[in-house]
Amino acid sequence: MKAVYFLCQIVFVGVIMKEVSTEECIKWQDHRKELENCCKYYPPYPQEGLNRCSKPALEQSGRDEAEYLRCLFECYFDRLGIVVDQTLDLDKVAEHLQSMSENSRDIVLNAYKKCAAETTGSLRVCHSYAQELEACALLEIDRHCPDEFYEPNEICDKRRAGVEFCE
Repeated sequence: MKAVYFLCQIVFVGVIMKEVSTEECIKWQDHRKELENCCKYYPPYPQEGLNRCSKPALEQSGRDEAEYLRCLFECYFDRLGIVVDQTLDLDKVAEHLQSMSENSRDIVLNAYKKCAAETTGSLRVCHSYAQELEACALLEIDRHCPDEFYEPNEICDKRRAGVEFCE
């Protein structure tokens, strides 16, 4: 009888441990839609420049999708003056953020500063610096989403509190 009681305790502890361990991380595949909508920040850059860069980027890239994105961002950020010669112009970024609260502007600018220091890019047909910079900045902004763009829900709150994704 003691053996059965002991086995029940082991099973019970195992079930609890399994439940605790699944709560320590977030499964991306189970919560993708919620997670994609945690931060409703969209870069406030004018669409017109992006449209003007689309056709030249397509021609330059030879219709290779990854290269197309490199060429598109290289052209677009150059037109906006945000990235010139693979160097971020933070003042130009700040010009586009005037409609945001000061706190939000600081979060976005800090994300770009951090990413500019970490991003090197590489050259194939087009240079990847602008695309890599923007991808890094968007991830960083998502991690520290300003309150005015944050959409609270249980999963987003967990992620914002630092709960990592499951591997």
